Amino acid sequence: MSDLPYALVQVVHNLGAAGVVAPPVGALWLSRGGAPSRRLAWLSTASWALQALTGAGFAAVSWLGKGALPEVEGVALQALAVKVACTLVGVSAGAILLRLRSATGAPSRWLWATSLAAALGALFGAAFLRWYL
Repeated sequence: MSDLPYALVQVVHNLGAAGVVAPPVGALWLSRGGAPSRRLAWLSTASWALQALTGAGFAAVSWLGKGALPEVEGVALQALAVKVACTLVGVSAGAILLRLRSATGAPSRWLWATSLAAALGALFGAAFLRWYL
């Protein structure tokens, strides 16, 4: 039963991972025929925020359940740094998308591509973090 809180955080974190990939893919695909929905920008930004919260949730579950944070070093620490950096980039891209008056044009496409690149970087970082932690 002690692993249940961690598993629940992991489930939400996995859903958030889908949420950071799908909106940019959809927006880039839809932008060919017209402006992507502003709702996609909200979904993307909310998903990035969810990733940040559940990432902190892993630390909280470890702290509350075991009385200490996990020892993260070497490759795992670098992977965690990549995930944090990608999350900051993703949240920033989403915030800028929400501030744009027009969701069309090169700046919008560039921001969506940046968000997608950050999502893929975070997924690669997650794989290494899982393997080396």
